[in-house]
Order: sequence, then structure tokens, then C-alpha cells
Amino acid sequence: MKTLSILSIQSSVVSGRVGNSAAVPIHSLFEQETLRVDSVVLAAHPGIMRATKFIPPIEQMRCLLQELRDVKPSSEINAIQTGYLGEIEQVNVILSFITDHPNSLYVYDPVFGDNGALYVDSLIAEKSKSTLLPLATITTPNMFELSYLSQTEVTGIDSAIKASKIIQSNGPEWVLSTGIYSGENEIADILVTPNDVRIFSHKRQSTGVSGAGDTLTAILTSLLVSGEPLENAARKACNITQSLIGLSNSPQSMPPLTLDLLRK
Repeated sequence: MKTLSILSIQSSVVSGRVGNSAAVPIHSLFEQETLRVDSVVLAAHPGIMRATKFIPPIEQMRCLLQELRDVKPSSEINAIQTGYLGEIEQVNVILSFITDHPNSLYVYDPVFGDNGALYVDSLIAEKSKSTLLPLATITTPNMFELSYLSQTEVTGIDSAIKASKIIQSNGPEWVLSTGIYSGENEIADILVTPNDVRIFSHKRQSTGVSGAGDTLTAILTSLLVSGEPLENAARKACNITQSLIGLSNSPQSMPPLTLDLLRK
């Protein structure tokens, strides 16, 4: 039996669980191979410390992906997941690879803003939005990113559904938005498909946790690659992530995912 493979292009930290540092162990629990390309390397999440950002030379990413084509046939790359990017030219390199792999599931996690503001250069966000979003099978924005991608104000469930449908018109078949305000003590993750809407409600946690969005997207990608139906995959990914947030004793790092949580 062939091992399922996921190409993951996103950030990496030496300490903590964000980006590829979250995705690799998650895919491993599903017995899937992560084809890892780091877009940025930091000692720790910037929310924890003033971390120096190391961006690999663009020729390095281009070379790695070009040589990957030589050793890994496109039919053996089951999904491509992208997240935080470090410079604008990375978008073009990723675009070329995705274009050459039209049969791979493409999971686009914007990872460029939160709490009302961008935390990447606006040129990167705009290039990513105009170039990569239209190619995505599914996108997983938080509430701020949902507003940014749709160019509409998102304040709750109704406006989130409207914004998701606008995004769908620009390419992605499915939109799973996360952390949408739905009540005084409640938030919702909302899955919008061409024919349906599913709302997964959760008790509002006292604090957010760095890496929660990266973790959710990695779980979702692994579940979909494993053959889990979309709605089940989305529900499980959202519920597992909320369980992990509840288990965390710090807003600065996600706890490790366990097989027990996967079986829930």
C-alpha cells in the first residue's frame, strides 16, 4: 500500500507548534508523508518573542520543488497545503507547482492576519489572494482573513456565510471559516459548500492559542486525504482543535495531538 503524501509549504519554528512544525507530526499520526518546504524559519512564534525571521533564498524553494518533480510523480502528491509565506516571489514559485499538479487537493490557508490587522506585508497578502486563492479546492480563513478575502465586513454568522459565498465565486469550492463570533460565550466554525452550510458551534475559550489555525488545517487536510467525507472531516478537525485549545495551559503553544483525540 502506497503512503499518502502531502506537500506542505509554510513556516517553521524551532520551538512550538505552528506551520510545518504543527503539520508534520499531525500528518505522521495519520501515517502520511509530509513533503516539507519551509517558507520562513523562526526560533519561536512571533507572539511569544521578538523572533528573527529567516527567509530561505527563493532559488532554494524553486530548486527543491523542481527536483521534487523528478522524484515524486504528480499522481503521488495527494494534497498541497500552503500557509504563511515570507516573501512575494514565493507565490509565483508555488503557483507554478500547483499548476503542474491539477489533480492534487489544494488547501489554501491564508495565514496573513488576525485581530483586525495584517501581520504580513500587504503586497504578499494581495498577491496570495489574487494568485493562489482562485486555485484552491478549500480555504480555511479566520474571521479577519474571511473579511479580507471577500472585501466585506464579517461580524457574525450571517455575514460570514455571505463572505464565504463571495470567496467561492473567486475559485474555492469549499470555505471553512473559523472563529466566527456567534454569541456572548460562543464561536462558530462555518463550512460553506456549493449546496449547503454547516455550522459547528463551540464554547468560547478564555484565550486563543498560537498555531490553532495551522493545526486545524493540517488535521483537515489529513482527514480529506484519508478519504473522510468533507463534512465529517471539517467537523472532526474543528472539534479536535477546540479540544486541544481547551487542553493547552498556555496561549503561546498548542499541545501535541494524540491518537486518543483522533479517535473522538
